[in-house]
Amino acid sequence: MEVKLQEIQYISKFEAVLICLLLACFFVVSLYFFDRKKQLQLSRDHPEVIKKRFISILIVCTTSPILLLFYYYIRHVFDNNSFNFFLQSLGITYKNLIIGVIIGIMLVLEIFFGPLVVMFMQKELFFQNDNLKYFELSLIEIRNIIVGPITEEFIFRSCMVSACYLANFSNTFMIFILPLFFGIAHVHHAYEFYMLNKNQENALVQSLLGTTLQFSYTTVFGWFSTYLLLRTGNVLSPIFAHALCNIFGFPDINSLLSARGKLK
Repeated sequence: MEVKLQEIQYISKFEAVLICLLLACFFVVSLYFFDRKKQLQLSRDHPEVIKKRFISILIVCTTSPILLLFYYYIRHVFDNNSFNFFLQSLGITYKNLIIGVIIGIMLVLEIFFGPLVVMFMQKELFFQNDNLKYFELSLIEIRNIIVGPITEEFIFRSCMVSACYLANFSNTFMIFILPLFFGIAHVHHAYEFYMLNKNQENALVQSLLGTTLQFSYTTVFGWFSTYLLLRTGNVLSPIFAHALCNIFGFPDINSLLSARGKLK
């Protein structure tokens, strides 16, 4: 089911873009709600930082839809629509639930087919060589596989696409332009990296290069994720795809280039 444009434009395009900007800022700023100075002295993978960010992101994901709901109400979105219309605009629906999840997972598996073959031949997959016995669901894994995909897809896909959908933005805009907010939202990692490594040589250059790379692939993933939401109409599709991508991580280019024999 492909999401089609509304016949009625409930909010202006300027309002929709402003809502997206505020959501992105709210999401990033919330990461530093608790002890900002202390967080900048610790790694983002430190347990204390992760726990505090879980709380702040929970606040964002609880508050944002309530504020959206209230704004839609004063803009008369519900004059001729039910609350279910609001949920559907967020991609929260039972429709296409199973097929949407399957589509998201299968497309990710297709993208990572090459690395998966390499991992299989090196016996690194979770079901090989008793790898499952040594798997631990640490705070980092919970953040990367569960909390991160759910919260990021809800804010940067569900809420933002909802606003743009009601503003009658084209699917092309939502797929290719909207994810820029998602990419820009990761730029704060450059500041974190620099603050932790500012005494090292070329720390600024490394932080800028790393963030440029992260901005690029998060934006590209945003194109893919937004397409999944618009194509299936169900937010679980990009959530599962996001989680699977985080499990696989960024493809190890060096191992592919250095492979020899059968692995190559």
